[in-house]
Amino acid sequence: MVNFAHAYVRRGVRERYELTPERQRSTHHALGLWWSEQPPSVRMGLGVNLHLYRAEAWDDLERCLIDVGVGGAILQGVPTQDLFLSWSSVAEARRESSAGQYLERAMGKAWREWKVAEGDRATQLIIAGRLTDLLSTAEAFDLGLEVSRHGLELARAIHAETKTPESWLFVITSLGRIADNERQRGDLDAARAKYNECLAISLALGEDAPRGWDVRCMTALVLERLGDIEGEANDRGAALERYQDCLAIRRTLLEELKTPQSRRDFCVTLGRIADNERQRGDLDAAMVKYNECLEIHRALLEELKTPQSRRDVSAILSNIADIDVRRGDLDAAMAKFNECLGIVRALWEELKTPESQRDVSVIVGRIADIEVRRGGQA
Repeated sequence: MVNFAHAYVRRGVRERYELTPERQRSTHHALGLWWSEQPPSVRMGLGVNLHLYRAEAWDDLERCLIDVGVGGAILQGVPTQDLFLSWSSVAEARRESSAGQYLERAMGKAWREWKVAEGDRATQLIIAGRLTDLLSTAEAFDLGLEVSRHGLELARAIHAETKTPESWLFVITSLGRIADNERQRGDLDAARAKYNECLAISLALGEDAPRGWDVRCMTALVLERLGDIEGEANDRGAALERYQDCLAIRRTLLEELKTPQSRRDFCVTLGRIADNERQRGDLDAAMVKYNECLEIHRALLEELKTPQSRRDVSAILSNIADIDVRRGDLDAAMAKFNECLGIVRALWEELKTPESQRDVSVIVGRIADIEVRRGGQA
């Protein structure tokens, strides 16, 4: 009865006030502009981005995104993937071929003003970190490196005043963001030096410090990044040693925390070890670990239903399919690659990130390779 009544109320309101798409966009536009005039806050940032995005008011949305006050509030409140979608829509409206390049140009001009803006250092550090993450998602690594270096200056200034374990974590996180950008730009030596600095700080803090589990999480992450660099430098032995140290920490954290994030972190590192074994030709050992990862990732996908949990499943499926190919089981490989393709295509349509586009291209290429091999076998 309630649902029946509500349906008639909705229809009556729609007919009375003519809630056409144009009117809805106009209402969202007005709400977005109203929010943009409110004092900066997380709620204000969410309201501006949501309503101007739904209004398709791309000029006003871009103006707000690059404004120091409004844009800072948006960065603090809006998830990175949603914010990248906003920038992608703005770039598309400008007929730009690359959202990342457009974002880097637009924010590069605005950054000079953002960098010297007055305000609370802790808030500025959060904004710099979120902006770095956005630029990394857009693969705008040059500006990302500049912003992350400013973030480190803020973190060191905060630590100089407070000298707390938490302020040390700010420094570690900021160093890590710089190292991430340097690694993506191919400067592995510079990235390794910063990751090692992060590791030295986190080990010096020790797990008995306040927020000790945070310190251990950070230590594990840095070890994983160092393992990635050793792998990229083709030193698989050193990479494996880093991954095993990381896995030991993450296994303990999983037993203590039992959170979705601790389960995912454990799987990511176990998958890195499996990658290492696969590259060294130990396919049986790698397959055991991949299957364990796939079981956990599927459970997390069922529980979370997030883009990241979907991509995690697709990545493991792709690795297992690669082993099937190497074993000559092309039918099994094709089935997994096709499942993987369905996931990554949906993610590309939803996220429009360079990473999601690249994932589609890679899987399409792998399927094409199998089709060629099948043709050769026929």
